[in-house]
Amino acid sequence: MNIKDLEYYQRLVYEKSFSKVADFYQVSQPTITYAIKRLETELNVTLLERDRSHKNISLTPAGQQFS
Repeated sequence: MNIKDLEYYQRLVYEKSFSKVADFYQVSQPTITYAIKRLETELNVTLLERDRSHKNISLTPAGQQFS
């Protein structure tokens, strides 16, 4: 498990925005997306739910437990 992926996740829980997290860490938005996907794959759970516009995110029960 990559510590940076965990940092991105924790910030995402706080910000609720992939682009705000990317701006905060000065990385691209896809970097954050891939980091979260890596965590979800490694943990074999879905941590976040995204609406159709991908603008709003919410934590799944597993995501709440993980944060």
